[in-house]
Amino acid sequence: MADLKLSSLTASTTYDAAQSYVFIVDESNTTQAATGSNFKVSIDQFLSDAQNSVFSRTAVTTSYSVLSSDNLLGVNAANALTITLPDPSTVTAGKRYIIKDEAGNAATNNITVDTAAGLIDGQSSVSIIVDYTSITVYTNGTNWYLI
Repeated sequence: MADLKLSSLTASTTYDAAQSYVFIVDESNTTQAATGSNFKVSIDQFLSDAQNSVFSRTAVTTSYSVLSSDNLLGVNAANALTITLPDPSTVTAGKRYIIKDEAGNAATNNITVDTAAGLIDGQSSVSIIVDYTSITVYTNGTNWYLI
């Protein structure tokens, strides 16, 4: 089970291999997000690909504008900062970035992620506010989306 807190939303996801379900649980209810063997295969493939991937790491200690060549942004900052994603139309659709609070102080020194253009899951920005949390975003060429 993985927990993610973005601003006021807390969500937990659970993958049940026996039932091939992914559940998203928030403070008020449980919602079945996806079912079926095709979804299970795609999740299994994604996990397999992720385990076999090596991402270049960019150390971030101050506010930073993400480059198209970046992949993993390791944030180790003593102050709050902003990470600005590129205009989604300037990178290949499907491009993803992982942003991680490596210092473990995001609760005190929030990490704000915004974008040069478009939105992130319908918002102008998201904030990492829980220590050691990470987010992964990808683009469709128009906007950014959280995974």
